Amino acid sequence: MSKEVKKKPSLERNLDINIARSGCSWNSVFATASSIQLEELDDDFLKRTQSKKEDKGLAAIANLGKQVAKDKHKAEREEDNSEKSQESFSASLTGKMVAHPKTKENFLILVNEKTMAVYSASERKDDGNMIKIGHMRKDKTIKWSQRAFLGNNDAREQCFPFLTDPDDHCESPLEAYKDIVPLIEKLHAKEKCKIYDPYYCDGAVKLNMQTLGFPFVHNVKEDCYEVWSAGSVPNFDVLMTNPPYSQDHVPKLVEFLSSSAMQSKPWFLLMPQWVSKKPYFADKWDKKAFFVVPKRRYIYYPPKTFREKKASDVHKKSSPFVTIWFVWGGSLVQTRQLYDFFKNHQERKGLCDVARSKNGLRDLRRKGKRKRCDS
Repeated sequence: MSKEVKKKPSLERNLDINIARSGCSWNSVFATASSIQLEELDDDFLKRTQSKKEDKGLAAIANLGKQVAKDKHKAEREEDNSEKSQESFSASLTGKMVAHPKTKENFLILVNEKTMAVYSASERKDDGNMIKIGHMRKDKTIKWSQRAFLGNNDAREQCFPFLTDPDDHCESPLEAYKDIVPLIEKLHAKEKCKIYDPYYCDGAVKLNMQTLGFPFVHNVKEDCYEVWSAGSVPNFDVLMTNPPYSQDHVPKLVEFLSSSAMQSKPWFLLMPQWVSKKPYFADKWDKKAFFVVPKRRYIYYPPKTFREKKASDVHKKSSPFVTIWFVWGGSLVQTRQLYDFFKNHQERKGLCDVARSKNGLRDLRRKGKRKRCDS
């Protein structure tokens, strides 16, 4: 007996579509195609779709399915190749420190050693791709792109030759510098005084001090810790800075105050009041240095594009800490003279208080609280 072959159930679909006919709806073609499952298709159906005698609409649907599968495999291959290409691309990148074409300050770039294309080391496009900013020639010089240092993704502003914390990007206000000008003038003539600010943000300190009559300010975009370690500290008369408050920057700065590079140089440090109680400062400088305490809290503004936008204008522009000036005149005698001079200085007396120690700061805080309660 011959074995009866069980046929697959024929596929029933409304396939009376002729795409060659005028007024045909492609939507109906795609709708029909999407309803067909591959496991439902028997050999007879596939043969009919390949026959020239069959309805052209039916053949088009079958070809459409083949094309979709083909495109899917192609996309998968391209994705695999893209991942391999990305891995190869990343492996070929090398970091280099170069001089900025305008400011001549060093900053970090990434160079593709295969193509010699130059990319920003700190900025990315919105889609995550790298930003090309130039091309390295055979003689190792760089041909910069015309728009490499323009716009919101300014490669000059955003690139630093050291790690940064966005919350540290704040320039000290002009009012803060005005408060200590009388003290600096007591030490040096402003037109000759060389000021050293080792921590670079956006260079506003130069403009502020020039406004106040101090033309010589060294504030360069460089890693000050490498400069100190290399013994390349510039010649200066006064150290004046507002250091980053994150990580261990403040302890490192306080340690530098006792280095041979400082010798007997005066310093003016704009820092949070809580630093006065830290052992790394108090053990060495309490009752030696003194503090200039503004009666109105200093307000700090970050340079544009240096920080993410904050929901609150208060948090966007103001330090979360009360900041004061830490002052040392270069010796105990000179520091005492500066303290006495400033305490009796009528011009600034209404704007700042002074304290000789961390206990003196505590007394000022209590005095301020009593005044608020009495009022």
